[in-house]
Order: sequence, then C-alpha cells, then structure tokens
Amino acid sequence: MFVIALLVYLITAINSNGYHHPDEHFQIIEFAGLKAGWNTAADLTWEYDSNLRPSLQPMIALAIIKLCDVAGITNPYDQSMIMRIITGIGSLLCIGYFIRCFSKIIQPRFKNIFIFLSYFLWFLPAINVRFSSETLSGLSFLCATGLVWSLTRPTFKSYLFIGILLGLSFEFRFQMAIAATGMMGWLIFIKRIPMKQILTILLGGLSVVILCTCLDSWYYNKPVFVPYNYIYSAFSDTDQFGTHRWFFYIVHIISRPTPVIGIIILCSLFYLLKEYKSILFWCIFPFLLVHIFIPHKEVRFLYPLINFLPLIMILFIQKIIPEITSSVKQLIVYPIYIIFFIINIGGIIMLAFKPPMTGNVAMMEYIQNNYSSKPTHLFVIEGWSNPYSYLNIKGLNMRFYNNKMIKTIELRDNSQHHKIRNDLKDDDLILLRKDASERYLIEKLGYTIEKRSIPPWIEKMNPFYKVYNSNTALLLYSKKNKKKITL
Repeated sequence: MFVIALLVYLITAINSNGYHHPDEHFQIIEFAGLKAGWNTAADLTWEYDSNLRPSLQPMIALAIIKLCDVAGITNPYDQSMIMRIITGIGSLLCIGYFIRCFSKIIQPRFKNIFIFLSYFLWFLPAINVRFSSETLSGLSFLCATGLVWSLTRPTFKSYLFIGILLGLSFEFRFQMAIAATGMMGWLIFIKRIPMKQILTILLGGLSVVILCTCLDSWYYNKPVFVPYNYIYSAFSDTDQFGTHRWFFYIVHIISRPTPVIGIIILCSLFYLLKEYKSILFWCIFPFLLVHIFIPHKEVRFLYPLINFLPLIMILFIQKIIPEITSSVKQLIVYPIYIIFFIINIGGIIMLAFKPPMTGNVAMMEYIQNNYSSKPTHLFVIEGWSNPYSYLNIKGLNMRFYNNKMIKTIELRDNSQHHKIRNDLKDDDLILLRKDASERYLIEKLGYTIEKRSIPPWIEKMNPFYKVYNSNTALLLYSKKNKKKITL
C-alpha cells in the first residue's frame, strides 16, 4: 500500500502546480526571493513590513532552489515541483511512522482500512504534497504525537526530540502552539510524567524558537521576535480579512469532504468527546475550540491536524460496528462502505490531476512552454484573471515565475474593451475567466480556446466534489487553433 501511495503522491505532486492559497506562494517562495536576489523588500507583502512571518520555511525553500540551481534545474516550475515531491515523500514517511505508533489500538480487522485511509482519504494526497506552512507544521506535530504515544523507554534524547518537533511545528505555523499546549496538558495531567521530562521537552522547543529568532533577525536585518508580532497583529485587527459565524467549521466539515464522508468525520469527532483522557482529545479539541471562536475562519486553518482524521474515524467505526445487528449492516453499513469507497477513489483521481485553485500557475507554465521563443502580448480580461499579478496589489506579483517574453496587458473595465477590437493582432493571446462576458466578442473576432486551466473531465466531476468555483477557471484564446472548441 505504501508503494501505491508513493505513486499517487508523486502523480499528485507533479500535477499540483501552483498553490492552494496565495500565502503558500507569496509568503514563502517570494519571501525566499529576498535573499535569492529576485525580490527586494518593496516587492514583498505587507507582512514583511510588519515582520509577521517566520523565515524558517522561506529559507528551506531557498536551500532547495539553490540545490536545484547547482544540479542544473533552473526552471522555476520544476523547482517548485521538487519542493512538492520532497514534501509528499516526507508526508508518506511521517504517516507511515504514525500508523506504526497507533496500530496497536486498532483491531486487526480494521488495520488495513486504517492504513488505506491514512494514505488515501481522498483529500489527503493533495494537501500532503503542498509545501505550505499548514502541511509542514502538521507533519511535525503528527510525528511528535506518534513519538509521545509510542515511548516505552523514555530517555532525555527522546523527550528533547519531542520538544524539537513541537518547536518546528510552532515555527512553521504559530497557531500550533494551541495543539502543543494541549499535548503538554495531557502529559502533565493524564500521563503524569515527571517535571524533569516536561522541562526537557520545553528545552527542545525553546531551542528551536531561539534559533529561529536568530534566523528571523538575520532575515529582517534587525532584532525581531516574530511570534509576538504575529499574535499582536492577529488580536489587534481581528476582522481585517472578514469574519464568520461560530458554526463555520462544522458546516464545512460536513460539506467539503462530501456529505457522506463529512458526516462520518463529524460523528467521529463527537465520539472523541467521550474519550477525554485520550491524547487525541487533548491535542485536537483545544485547537478546534480556539479556531471556532476566532472571528476570521478558513478551512485551511484546520489542515495541520487533518492527518489525524483516519485514526479518529477508525476508532469510531470499530466502536460502533460491534453494536450494530447483522441485518442493519447488510441494509445500511455495507452500502455506505461501497459509496464511501467510490467517492474516495473518484476524489483521489480528480485531485491527482487537478491544478490548485483555478489552475492559474498551470496556465502560466503552459504559456512559458509554448510562447517563450519570442515576445508575446497577453491580453488579460479583468485583473482577477491575471496569474502574473493579483490586481497589482503590493507583494502579489509572481516574480519567481517571471517570464520576460510575455507582456501582459490588463483590460479592467468596459471603457478599455475597444482595445480588443483595435489592438489585437493575430499572434496575441487572450486570457479570461470562464464566466467572462467578453467571450462572445473574442470568438466573433476569430479567436478560439487553445487551453483550459482545468481539464473538462474535472469540471464535470466538480459539481459533486465542489473543490473549486468552476466559473473562475481560466481560458486561453488564440488564433492558433482553426477548429472552434466549445465548452
């Protein structure tokens, strides 16, 4: 199963060109560009000016980019793919370790299902190959939890390493301090380990924080303590990015994985409430509760703990299955198994080939591969459609993927649409969203769809999985194709 997982994760990493959220690129890869030389401080987002982001992950990205340069791999799309492949392989190793640590509490008849879900719960591969703060912090914490649970002969080194893993999880994503505090609470009040061992864990975590503070101070060219700046900013302007009701996460836990799987996940979480002495309870529920009461909410905020779901689901299933009669199993449980399996396989296939978000970076790669031999004009209808620059907002320019051969010309409002009629030449390209009203005019001028950012078969699956907004997919028009392509 590990070999199959390796294949699935590699395919997903190769096809997952881009980012799930702009922070994954603009606050990691572009931050690395400050020390790599393709960015200046003026090119970065406002978080750089406020000293809010840790530099650990950007410097890891920089190290990978430099190693790629030495190896002769200079294409930025290939470099970002290598980051995803490294992350994906690391995810598989961490998940495999976690499986071994907790397999003893899984009944034999459920072990294969547990292993399958740990690798192949349909949304996990797509998340676990991301070189994002959510993924790296989650993997560090996953390993720390497995190590804490499996310790049979505690040593100074093992507790120090637990602290180092928790420190790394915190430095990748500061919100993981909540889950780490929950783990420490479990060790103190439930496990009741000696205070000397607690101090050893704190020593490991504090060592990472001190080293990363030195790295941050070097990165920002002045003494800074980034965690304080981040927390102060988060609490001083809580509604800067919008607010949501307290039940936001409950709704999305049910709907986002598809209702069939989502209901099982939610029931599993409610079952975990009864296991209040479990390390899973102490790590997960403080994290969930704090995020429920934080006004600004995003589904990705829960990603660091997403690899715990298979274990929670199996613990719930192996608890309720023996209490169900055979007739109910035949009428309800077994059909649910089959439906679950079909949904899961479909989701894995879809996300293994779908580029993140609207496929904007995948579209950029296509343009580079096909139009870098000579200067080319790319007319972009509306700033939202421009993959090279997000509405010209400070710090949201794709300088890492800079293509000097492509000159983008944005048409932001109807008053500029005369340029479509007057300025277009036969070798120009036009990029716009699928729902753009200008498509009729463009097609009337003889342009046809050359490339879709999202493959059509994925668009047909999306109404069920609801992974992205289909209307925001990008279409590249040109006069290259004489045969008209319709959606």
